[in-house]
This record gives sequence, C-alpha cells and structure tokens, in this order.
Amino acid sequence: MTDSIAFGTDLSPVASAALSIGEVGRSLSSDQKFTILTRTGHSGLQDLDDLPPEAAYMITEVEELPTSEAMEILREASIYHDDDVNFPLGAMEKIRELLDNHSSVPS
Repeated sequence: MTDSIAFGTDLSPVASAALSIGEVGRSLSSDQKFTILTRTGHSGLQDLDDLPPEAAYMITEVEELPTSEAMEILREASIYHDDDVNFPLGAMEKIRELLDNHSSVPS
C-alpha cells in the first residue's frame, strides 16, 4: 500500500508535472517555503525548478490550511505531548509560543 493510499491523499495534482518553488504556495514567502522544505527533510534540494511531488504537496497543504485548524492541531499536540519526554523540547516551546501569540491577537 502506498503512502498516498494509506493516508487518503491524492498526489496526482502535484505529481503530474514538474513544479518549481515559484509555482506552488504563491501566497507564501520564500522563507516560509524554505522552512516547509527544511522541516519535511528537503533542505538539500539542488534544483528548485523540479520539486519532489511530496514537497510540492506539503507546501500546498500548508498554504491551504486554515489558521483555526492549524491552531487546533497545535492545541491537541501540546496536550498530547505535554509530559512526553521524547517530544523535542524546542518543538514544544515553539508550539506554546505560537499558541500564546495567537491567543493574544484579537479575532
């Protein structure tokens, strides 16, 4: 079973043709795109004009994820991993910082 089948995702829109970093995530800054690439293990790409399908997919998913849904994911992660000694401390600090900063912004 392939990952795309296992997770119910359809990679065909991003796998059908070579995509450059400028063609995906148009509303995201270059820094944001490079952060996504780094966090998904694609920091060493030699050719940004031919992104791997999974990298293009992740950039697209991040761009389309509503802020409210992202915050809910972070809330759940902070609760679930609160006492998890194996969860990276830096990641938990970043999650808490994002949650704190978001809660102080007026809706």
